[in-house]
Amino acid sequence: TWDYDSAGPGAVCLTGELPRQATLALGLATSKQSAATLAVSGLMEDFSEVWDAQCRAWEGWLAQCRFPALPGDLGDMLALSATVLKVHQDRTFCGATVASLSVPWGEDSQTRGGYHLVWCRDLVETAGALLALDALEDARDVLRYLISTQQEDGHWLQNQWLGGAAFWQGIQLDETAFPVLLASALQARGALDGIPVEDMVRRYPEQFLWTHRRFRTRPRGMPPMYGWEAYAQRHRSSDSGLARPRKRGQNNQN
Repeated sequence: TWDYDSAGPGAVCLTGELPRQATLALGLATSKQSAATLAVSGLMEDFSEVWDAQCRAWEGWLAQCRFPALPGDLGDMLALSATVLKVHQDRTFCGATVASLSVPWGEDSQTRGGYHLVWCRDLVETAGALLALDALEDARDVLRYLISTQQEDGHWLQNQWLGGAAFWQGIQLDETAFPVLLASALQARGALDGIPVEDMVRRYPEQFLWTHRRFRTRPRGMPPMYGWEAYAQRHRSSDSGLARPRKRGQNNQN
């Protein structure tokens, strides 16, 4: 800036005066020298050619997607939603997709983390939507990215920067199991295209088995984790009428 060598931490607002007609090149980088290099080199290309190439790329991607026939404006809304998912993809780390470009809590927090990180759960859900649209290569890119960022013990980070560095350190079981479900979904479509997934699945299967067992049985003496478990325990007696079918015309006395 004119008055300061740097601005931060926090949001930076850039203002400038432009003529009525102009070509603006905006470079984003980790230093002002890098940003200037990108901006100036961008001006060396003809804007109309860059614009046309960008439009052709988007039109080509949307053309290879499979959209169902929907009434009214729903078809356009679905195409727009697919475009929004595609916009969230990173251009350096292929397959990485941030959970959101927005910050839902606004300016209430100055944390560097949030939804503009890669969340494994959200990433797989995005890949599932792309898979449903027949954007198979995009879904495969996500799986390749997940395989490359899997931790040594088999789980995936709660969230991470695009390059794979951890931000929050928690372990969420859905984020541990979802990449395996993505591999299974691609395999069911015959769309793995040679991606090796065996090591990813076998690296720590105990985590997936524990997730499954938790919802089937709990060790004797362990307190219930959810309200419905406690409710079921209170009514798990042979004379309970909860599961007893009623005869036609019988009033419910329970």
